[in-house]
Amino acid sequence: MAPNHQEIRGVLHLARGRDNYNLTRIPPSPALAPYIERYWLVGWDLRGREPQVQENIPHPNVHLVIEQGRSEIVGVVTRRYTRILEGEGRVIGVKFHPGGFYPFLKKPITSLTDQTLPPAHLFGAAFNDLENAVLSGATHAEQVHHLERFLKAQQPDRAGVTDEVRLATEITHWIAAHPEVTKVDQIADHFAVSKRRLQRLFQKFVGIGPKWVIKKYRLHEALAQCETAPPNWTDLAYTLGYSDQAHFIKDFKALTGHTPTAYLRRNQHPRD
Repeated sequence: MAPNHQEIRGVLHLARGRDNYNLTRIPPSPALAPYIERYWLVGWDLRGREPQVQENIPHPNVHLVIEQGRSEIVGVVTRRYTRILEGEGRVIGVKFHPGGFYPFLKKPITSLTDQTLPPAHLFGAAFNDLENAVLSGATHAEQVHHLERFLKAQQPDRAGVTDEVRLATEITHWIAAHPEVTKVDQIADHFAVSKRRLQRLFQKFVGIGPKWVIKKYRLHEALAQCETAPPNWTDLAYTLGYSDQAHFIKDFKALTGHTPTAYLRRNQHPRD
């Protein structure tokens, strides 16, 4: 199951963040859909306001990020990602499917985990023209058009989207859609693959192990519930497969920087 394009997951203090920036998400064309989950376009205008801290819990995806003077290919990030927004700016990004960047990179995605790569190192000097064209685009549609034309011209190896790549993508999306999944054994049983093969698939095509993916998507679910109503933390911990509330709190704090109750309090009272 592919992710819901209308649902935003993994953004800390989501409701508060909507006051700081505008986010637009656009699906790819059918030709690039095997590789790309979506394009995302973020703009902000904080002139006359204090800089704002924006934090995200990472997804198991590679991103191509285009920003004036800061464009980069970003591998899977295993820790909380923090960005300070100030003044006026915009960023245009490509979120590849788990496994979807492999036909471009043509080597294990673990080589990018917690790493960034200058796009010209992979795409050559032609990327500089793309960056100028995208950032000069007058509309979102025009910016995405430039990205689509460029990525199609890279001629990603369609044959490189093998059964193994498709399986890695399918499994990762399935984990995201089933927060009740708490163990790698459940994945292995559902897809009738060995745990060893799962590890190889994820290391090569996703860039991180399946256990990490399970944990992060469970915390995405916890954050989503925090945005709607104060949950019962004990019930939520058990629903997400934790043996006790203490282990849930430990994981939550390690990634968000706050205990669940402190996080919820900051959601309600941003200046606390």
